Amino acid sequence: SMADRNNEVSKGNYFNHRVGQWAEYKAAAFLTRRKFEVYSHSGSQSICDLVAIKRKGVRLLIHLIEVKYHSLETESNHKPLRPDQKKFGVKLLVVSSDGTITPHFALEK
Repeated sequence: SMADRNNEVSKGNYFNHRVGQWAEYKAAAFLTRRKFEVYSHSGSQSICDLVAIKRKGVRLLIHLIEVKYHSLETESNHKPLRPDQKKFGVKLLVVSSDGTITPHFALEK
């Protein structure tokens, strides 16, 4: 029935939201351990999920980061960065379902 299908969809959305929150938490902890200050913003179509900042003497190292969850159990892959995110230099950090974290950029420069 339609109600069942809607229920499945909302369960899927809830799961995706929870998984997204978990991935962001893991990413933030990973960055914090590496001495970054981490600021999070959750909102649809926000430019990025996390802003990571580190003081390097007189300058600030700033990363705008999009966190993507990657399930190792399914074939489906995460969405790529949006064109606006690429334009503004947002970087990708992937959190796999086993907890492995893969930044697709150099953390330090």
